[in-house]
Amino acid sequence: ARQKDNMFMSGDPVGVRAEKLLESNCWSLATEDEKQSFKGSVMADGSLSMAEKQKLLEGLGLEISKEELAAIEQAKAKTSIFSSNKPIDKQVDELLQTGSWQKCSEMEKEGFANRILAANISILAKKELLEKLGIPEFMNLMQDMVESDEPLEQRVETLMASGVWEIATQAERDAFKQQILQDSDLSNERKEEMFMLLGLPEQDLP
Repeated sequence: ARQKDNMFMSGDPVGVRAEKLLESNCWSLATEDEKQSFKGSVMADGSLSMAEKQKLLEGLGLEISKEELAAIEQAKAKTSIFSSNKPIDKQVDELLQTGSWQKCSEMEKEGFANRILAANISILAKKELLEKLGIPEFMNLMQDMVESDEPLEQRVETLMASGVWEIATQAERDAFKQQILQDSDLSNERKEEMFMLLGLPEQDLP
């Protein structure tokens, strides 16, 4: 039993360990949990090709299930999409078509959402792509601007530069307009300038 434990815990490559386990007859004494654990080590070995892994596992009387193969293929597809140089909209389509998006971790989804936000495409295109992927964070940007403690002038600049103003709803625009009108630190001239910048109706000015 000690010899068996030593072989399972050894730092030898999995191929060498598999040979020793078979030669010493320790493999036949292994529990189901130990066998599955060793299978996990084989599957995680990046130095072996899929064919080599299959051959090694077959020698131990184990096999890779169809589900495991499908999961491996999906992981490969996801990695190749993430690392491709294709336009971001094509990457989104591929992630959805291959089912890879559903298999992404929250961290991967967040990272990809940031890539969309940083992409050199229009704000509306970004909004559409994020909606396609079911990511709602983007829709809160306008609300953040309305509720922010930043000076209004700074927020107006941010809204214009980011393009968020373009996709703001009428209710969001009205809420922001009220903030400009109610800001006692702003002169009437400055309010007028902001209205012009944001394309708000001048007749609403005092």
